[in-house]
Amino acid sequence: MGLIFLIIALRTGQNSLYLIGSITILVMAVLAFLFVQGYISRKIQLVLSFVFLIGAGALANAVYSSVNDVIKFEKQKKAVDKLVIQRLKDIRTAELAYRDAHGVYTNNLDTLQDFIKNGLIAEVKKIGQKPDTLTEIEALELGLIVRDTVMEPALNRFISEEAVKIPRNAPFDLDAFIYAPPSDENRFILTAGVISSGGRDVPVFQAKDPHPFAPPDTLWVGSMIKSTTSGNWKGE
Repeated sequence: MGLIFLIIALRTGQNSLYLIGSITILVMAVLAFLFVQGYISRKIQLVLSFVFLIGAGALANAVYSSVNDVIKFEKQKKAVDKLVIQRLKDIRTAELAYRDAHGVYTNNLDTLQDFIKNGLIAEVKKIGQKPDTLTEIEALELGLIVRDTVMEPALNRFISEEAVKIPRNAPFDLDAFIYAPPSDENRFILTAGVISSGGRDVPVFQAKDPHPFAPPDTLWVGSMIKSTTSGNWKGE
């Protein structure tokens, strides 16, 4: 079995712990054979058994630490990815608001952040009450309801009653949403432009994590080659 494991380790490129384990099993099998054949004494066997017992304990601890490190890393990656995804979603919401106000996306994070802080968006409001017996068009024709365009703060896209009902991975941070977790020292990479799609010019943007937690698993939202505002993470 030790020889089989060793061949598997060499052919499939297993890690060093697998290789050490294979060699250990093989060596123990050889020593057991020598003892049975009478080539080594009982005393030598006991000494070697003690040595291998210590080695087995050290190997088991190394395997445990290795597995534990992987589990810990995956937990950290999952936590950081959740924050990055939420920030990318916030950038998308901000870009959509900016497009509603200006007709295009911006490639400047400072401009985008300032727009959410101080910008205004024209919103169409319905004023009045529509009876259940009428359609909205009929109610408009009868003058029971009217539509009016009002200017509202761009920040409402994040703090309005409808916005706060949307599940989030983390609270919205107006000062930090343009920075990539976990350090909040590196800004997202933001690009924007116009492409031709279906015979017309279409504004596009893309926001990307500059330093992914586990390269090359880079998270991004949007695209510069097609008209989409989707992200590349699961569930989008």
